[in-house]
Amino acid sequence: MSKLLLLIVVCISLSLSHSFQIIGHHCNSNPKNDLSLCYKRWRHGQGALGHRMSNPSGQGQACKSTETSIGRILLRACANVCMIARITTFKLACLCSRVVLEVLDVLLYMMQGVKRLCARWGTSKRARKSVCIIGGSFGGLSCARNLMDDFNVTVIDQRDFFEYTPGVLQLLVKPSMFKDLCFPLSLLEGVNFCHGTAVDVHDGSVDFLPHGSGEAQRVKFDFLILACGSNYSEGIKPDPREFGMQQREEGWRARAEEVAKASSVLVVGGGPVGVELAAEIVEKFPSKSVTLVDAHQSLCETFASSSSKRYMLEWLTRRNVRVLLGHRCIPQGSDGAVRTFLVGEETVVK
Repeated sequence: MSKLLLLIVVCISLSLSHSFQIIGHHCNSNPKNDLSLCYKRWRHGQGALGHRMSNPSGQGQACKSTETSIGRILLRACANVCMIARITTFKLACLCSRVVLEVLDVLLYMMQGVKRLCARWGTSKRARKSVCIIGGSFGGLSCARNLMDDFNVTVIDQRDFFEYTPGVLQLLVKPSMFKDLCFPLSLLEGVNFCHGTAVDVHDGSVDFLPHGSGEAQRVKFDFLILACGSNYSEGIKPDPREFGMQQREEGWRARAEEVAKASSVLVVGGGPVGVELAAEIVEKFPSKSVTLVDAHQSLCETFASSSSKRYMLEWLTRRNVRVLLGHRCIPQGSDGAVRTFLVGEETVVK
């Protein structure tokens, strides 16, 4: 029985020694972390134990008996067990610290939610000041989001939807992505949305004409924010007839169908919008004839990086896009769906 116990102790000692040697191999890359310091202390303890056991004092100094070997093995096993306990304790401390931080994050998030709820409903809405925002695009919605906790916010827009303008060019070739780039403004929470057109502004109030109604309504305010947006050519921005999501989606499908049926496409303007539009078309229809015209000597003239301009030109020309730089495009007339332009001394029919 004693021999079996001795064999088990020896196996455990050798296994732990091998494990610590592997740990030491991984600790060499970062000699200053806590695990590496624990490993070094273990190695130091191993060396001290081996030195004491290899140089015993007293009566047994002349003989290297079996008891000495057993004692050395037991001491080494004890040191290994102690070191495993220390490393386990260290790991548990790290895990506990991480759990505590996660719990604190959750509590902080809950406190912020309670604070917002109290700010929104803790005081009477009548006691809060009101803000009227004309325009429900990027600027208007950003203001509404930041003010809705402390003010009664009303948003007025002539369209009942928000559209992500930077991504709409791909709708000319992929109109099915419309609902991924658009959402109804009626879904706004904590905001009073009015679908209509602002027609007049007074001191402390604004008159707007609701969609589908011939009678103007008045909205009172303490603060007024004008976020009317920007103007683009028809198509990129909705025209007055595209006041709803359904009309806007139908408009995109009609334009995409027109692009798909065209044998050639002329893009006037080599700025970021023109370059992206030409790239979207040639990527979807590689065999379609696409011409890009710009009055400057390089694409995206305002860009500071010459390497970016060179890359865009090379990318387009590799896909057989005809790029005409340093020319102006002058309309010459149209015959139905076919339009004629004068580019330099060349007549381009599109």
